[in-house]
Amino acid sequence: MRLGALQQMGWQRIETAPKDGTRILIWALAGDDHPIAQAHFASWEDWEGQNGHPAGAGIWRGHVPDGDDYYSEGWTDDEVTHWMPVPLEIVVPPDQAERAGLEA
Repeated sequence: MRLGALQQMGWQRIETAPKDGTRILIWALAGDDHPIAQAHFASWEDWEGQNGHPAGAGIWRGHVPDGDDYYSEGWTDDEVTHWMPVPLEIVVPPDQAERAGLEA
């Protein structure tokens, strides 16, 4: 997807994303572990001060579907270009919300 198209759909540059634990949608680029660029639910996991990490260090952490289960995945700032707030219209069944790391 072209970057201009992302911005027209309400996506914002990742530099403006909240890094306070708020769950958002991120646009992750294709890479070694990800064959296609796609959107994911994620929130910023702050690593500052942990194991000597500098100020601003961290990773975008999300839960990715894997069959009937989910696994935790992380993306660096280099792998994520845009973000947007989670649309209020998204409804996740309560039995799936906890597994996906969301509030019901």
